[in-house]
Amino acid sequence: GDVTLYKSGIPAYYGGRILSVMDIKLKEGNKEKLKVSGGLSPVSGRLMIEGPVKDKATYILSARSTYSDWLLKQLKDKQLQKSTAGFFDIQGMANIEVDTNNKISISGYLSRDKFNYYKESAFNYSNLAATIQWNHIFKPNLFADFSAILSNYDYQINNVQDSTAMSSMYYRLNQNIARADFTWFPAEKQKINRSEERRVGKECRSRWSPYH
Repeated sequence: GDVTLYKSGIPAYYGGRILSVMDIKLKEGNKEKLKVSGGLSPVSGRLMIEGPVKDKATYILSARSTYSDWLLKQLKDKQLQKSTAGFFDIQGMANIEVDTNNKISISGYLSRDKFNYYKESAFNYSNLAATIQWNHIFKPNLFADFSAILSNYDYQINNVQDSTAMSSMYYRLNQNIARADFTWFPAEKQKINRSEERRVGKECRSRWSPYH
C-alpha cells in the first residue's frame, strides 16, 4: 500500500477539499500463492490472509482486535478494574481482471472502538466504508476509474457519573458517492486529469437524551 497526506495546496482532483486529504492506496493480494501472516502481543492480535483466485483475481483480508480487559484488572484502582476497553477492525479487498481493458476492485472496512469507565462515562464509535471501482482503458493514452462509495460513521457518549443527570449523546453521518476520474496523456510529457463527483445520498443525525 501507499499513503500520501496533503495538508495544504490540495489538488483539484480531490474535489475542492479545504482542510486536508489522506490518499490511501491499498495493497493488492499476492498474485502467486496463498500467504498467511499475523502477530500477537499482550493486548492485541492481528491476522492477514492473501492470495490468488485462479489467474484473474486476487484477494486480501486482514483483521485486528484487542483483549486488554485483563490488563485493567491488574491495576490497583478498583474503578479501572471494573472498566472495559477494546477495539477491532476488519479490512478486505478483491481485484478482478475481466480482460486487458477492464478491471474491477471491491474493498471494505469496518471498525469499532469502545471504552467504559465504570460508573463515570462510556463511549463507542464505529466506521464502515465500502467501495466498488471499475477501471477501463479506452485506448493506451486514455483511461478512467468509475467508483461507487459508501461511508458511515457514528459515535455515542454516555454520561453515567451523576444519577440525577445521566445522559446519552449520539451522532451519525452517512453518505453515498458516485465518482468518475479520467486520465488523458495527449503527449509524452503531458497529463490531464478530469474528475466528477456526486453525492447521491447523505444523512446527518444527532440526538441527546437524558436518562430520566
